[in-house]
Amino acid sequence: MVFDYTIIENNIEADTDSQEFINHIGDILVVLLDEKLKEEGPRYE
Repeated sequence: MVFDYTIIENNIEADTDSQEFINHIGDILVVLLDEKLKEEGPRYE
């Protein structure tokens, strides 16, 4: 799975180019996607 994202705020000045940051954001996006699918179910078009 591939995600594109834009960092709007970086108050803690995290290294947004590091692999650790990229992996962490990816994990969060997968959790959010899973929650959304459980709420609404998949849509096929």
